Amino acid sequence: MGINPTRPPEVFETEEELEWWQRLHLTDDPFKSTEGLFKVNPELYNSVVVKTRIFQRYLGYLERIPGELYKNTIFFGEFGSGKTTLFQYLQKALEAHHIDSVFIHLYAEKDFQSLKIIFKEKLVSELRGLLGEKDFGVLEQEFNDIDTELYSILSRLGQKPMLKGLVVFVDDLNKRREDFGIALEFLNYLQVFTYETMEKGKIELTASIMSISASE
Repeated sequence: MGINPTRPPEVFETEEELEWWQRLHLTDDPFKSTEGLFKVNPELYNSVVVKTRIFQRYLGYLERIPGELYKNTIFFGEFGSGKTTLFQYLQKALEAHHIDSVFIHLYAEKDFQSLKIIFKEKLVSELRGLLGEKDFGVLEQEFNDIDTELYSILSRLGQKPMLKGLVVFVDDLNKRREDFGIALEFLNYLQVFTYETMEKGKIELTASIMSISASE
């Protein structure tokens, strides 16, 4: 049986032969996942993210007119256009300005009522996490009234020292053309949901810096 010789280490003679992340002097590819910045160390965000006009606009809102962050906003774009990356980058920026945020993956369901219930369950679970509560995974039987649970959590969040507000990022809402009608109905519902939640939860809330992915 022959023994394969040890492969000599690769020698890159020109910069063009280096991987893009090597040319940036990074130790590894930060984008092993194709979904935004999920597997990127937050300390590397500024090294790997190009701040396009939309990034600059929302970072400017944080500094000058934070009220713009609490307007229900829809981001529409094709798959891979950078919506998820923007949301994840803004999460870190919001934290530095004492604004809590949660990230919810929400796929269109067979009907509007199902989508609404799943949204609230996921929101309650994520908000419990912000409060550091143990076992904050949502189980349907835990709730006599999920709205009561939601407003109770928001009231407790509102007591956090220095907290200025809450932003809810909803991503992946619609990636199939056949689900578009349900997604639009849900977006209309969010206008009412946001108003009612602000009133009953006594906290500034946007439930809409969200993404609808264009169908192929």
